[in-house]
Amino acid sequence: MRVSIVAVVAFFAAVVAANGGFVDNTFGGKCKYLTQLGGGKKDQTAITAWCLDKAGKRWQTTINLNRCIGNKRGKLVWRNNGNFDHTCHPCILHKLPQSPDDNVGLKCSCSRRRGKKPMYTEIALAPYNRKKKHRKTLLKLKDGRFVCGVHLGDKTERRLPDETGRREPDKTERSEPDKTGITETSI
Repeated sequence: MRVSIVAVVAFFAAVVAANGGFVDNTFGGKCKYLTQLGGGKKDQTAITAWCLDKAGKRWQTTINLNRCIGNKRGKLVWRNNGNFDHTCHPCILHKLPQSPDDNVGLKCSCSRRRGKKPMYTEIALAPYNRKKKHRKTLLKLKDGRFVCGVHLGDKTERRLPDETGRREPDKTERSEPDKTGITETSI
């Protein structure tokens, strides 16, 4: 079966258009408006969302997925500094099949070895079913911030305007390395 590049791009464009380019509710209801960033440019594939911390404050958190996802022979895998988007594109966020509504994955067309056709692959981003090992994810949410292995995402507190309409400046916490390691896992 032959699949043209035009058909692949049309499929991904239809899926993104159908869900508005973002997933509405993820990470156990703690995050809203999960959106993919980067526009297909190398080293820029990231996700951002508005997530709650332990105190119930809403933060915008962003993490570059190249820090923790790689391509292993055409399959997306959890890998420290994997730079998957060098060989996987186009990619889209989508709700995982046969899972609760708040679970999301990243689906890409990834190249395998030289001379072999690319293949479709997906990796679970949001926890899906903790009892099923094949849906393991290393992307976590810690106190309103995305964490992936040793990499912490940025976190910006978004404050609402007060009664006068004035807004306090946003407070940003930049990413810092975590003490935990990351291992390679394929789904």
